Amino acid sequence: MNIIIVGEGERAAWVERVLARLRPLAGIAREGTTHRLGGRGNRESLHALVQAGVDAVVAVDAASLAQASTRDTTAWHEVVRQDAERAIYIRELVARGGCKVLTLVGDDQLAWLSELAGALSLTDIDSAGVEELPPPEAHTTLDSPLVASYLDPLWASLSGTLPRAIVWPRECFLNGDLMGDPLPLVMELAGRARILLYGPYLPLPTGHWRATGCFGFSPDIEKLPFIFEVVTPNSLMRGFFEVQSGGFFTVDLEFQITDLLIPIEIRLASQESALEGQAALIEVRLEAIG
Repeated sequence: MNIIIVGEGERAAWVERVLARLRPLAGIAREGTTHRLGGRGNRESLHALVQAGVDAVVAVDAASLAQASTRDTTAWHEVVRQDAERAIYIRELVARGGCKVLTLVGDDQLAWLSELAGALSLTDIDSAGVEELPPPEAHTTLDSPLVASYLDPLWASLSGTLPRAIVWPRECFLNGDLMGDPLPLVMELAGRARILLYGPYLPLPTGHWRATGCFGFSPDIEKLPFIFEVVTPNSLMRGFFEVQSGGFFTVDLEFQITDLLIPIEIRLASQESALEGQAALIEVRLEAIG
């Protein structure tokens, strides 16, 4: 029986030790492995584990593992991407069938023991002699709006459908006028036709999706057509809309994700030159459909 423990710190280590103690009781001491997956840069490990087959996944304090996986918040985008990859991989394992998912949170040691024993098909365990469950560790919270709007929905739905839409806020997009710079609060439209924003190159679970771009335009804008795009390494979906006056606008675009962990790019481009006007991205909402 192959088991993945997703988590870091003393509580994940405690789970690993408890499973090592329970395996002989279940008669599977030499059958399969227990692998603890924590930290960063785990794509290769995940690929190997998927190929080997996984019977159970134990997510330890996984409300959002990104909050516990970094001490350097300056590289938050990379941390978010890696954490999303872990969640998406686990969802894929569950979708393939036959993989149990245990989400362990809180401080109820007996509940944790019961969950772990159940994963090994043990109905009667003796908790005597089991070391005390460590308390939750204090971690630096990742300073990114993507934690609540993107990572939390992924981790909350490891074994089911997404509970709500995923949101990519303005802060995760990049400036088309200054490549590599963060997208400003207000984009100047004056000038030639061009790409105004792009990014964030983050993955989504496989399936059918709808992207809704939410934009605001200043009162002085003249009639101006735009292109809203969703780009993956093997597809390009494009929608057209025209703004004739200031106000708030939304544009929808449906797309399909068939490959695991591909980076998704959203782009907004003006199609004609403009003398004046400003635009702002409010957010891009992503909903799994069908």
